[in-house]
Formats: sequence, structure tokens, C-alpha cells
Amino acid sequence: MEIEDVLADTGYSGEAALLFLAGNHIKGFIPNRPGCQSRESRQGFSYDGEQDRYVCPEGKYLTFHNFKAENDNTHKIYRTSVKDCRDCPLKSTCANLQGFKVFKDSVAKDLYIEMHERMQTRQGSKARKVRQSTVEPVLT
Repeated sequence: MEIEDVLADTGYSGEAALLFLAGNHIKGFIPNRPGCQSRESRQGFSYDGEQDRYVCPEGKYLTFHNFKAENDNTHKIYRTSVKDCRDCPLKSTCANLQGFKVFKDSVAKDLYIEMHERMQTRQGSKARKVRQSTVEPVLT
């Protein structure tokens, strides 16, 4: 038996599931957990994919710093330097207590973005309805 599509609810959205589906060429229809939709959700910051870095509203770079394992996920850590943020007019609302800005992205970030986009399609909408009616009927 060959599996082509998988329907699941948000509880199954995670790095391990997305990496498994991609590695096995299976098309998933799994809504992302909140906050996993896209890099563009970081208001005022843009992502430079060629250089693998973020750019802040003041033109400073959050460059890749290291990988960090948390629970069952691995994140890429991006950060500015303290020097970059020292005289920034946005520092009080942007930088952390140590004086720099940090973002963390799942190593599966592109897969989260792809899944979010797939769920916005007509096929994604149909898959959601099928899953909800066959897997999640209301129990009384």
C-alpha cells in the first residue's frame, strides 16, 4: 500500500511529522500550530534567504548564530550583536534584557510555510472538511 496524502489535526503538526512526510514524499494536510505560519509574521523584519539572515527595521542583521535543541525540535538561532542594538531607537521595544534581538526558527520552517500555504488552497479546505467530518465528529 502506498500512501500519497495524510489528513490530520493540529495536534499532529510538528517538526518530526513534517520532516517524515517530506522525506517520504507524502502530501500532508495538517494545520500548523499558531506561530508557525511564515517568516513574514515578524512585523518590521524581513528575511534574506540568500544570506540566511533577518534584517531589522533599522537595517541591522540578525545572522545565524547556532542550532539549539528544545524538546523534540531543533531551532536555528538568529541574533544581532549588543553593539548593533546599543544606540537603536527601537531598543526598548525590540531587544531582550541582554541588549540584543533574537529569533528562533524551526529547522523545518520552510515545511511549515509550505503546509500553511497548502492548507489555504481549495484542496486543503476540502481535506480539512473531510478530516473534521470523519475523524472528529462531536461525541455526546
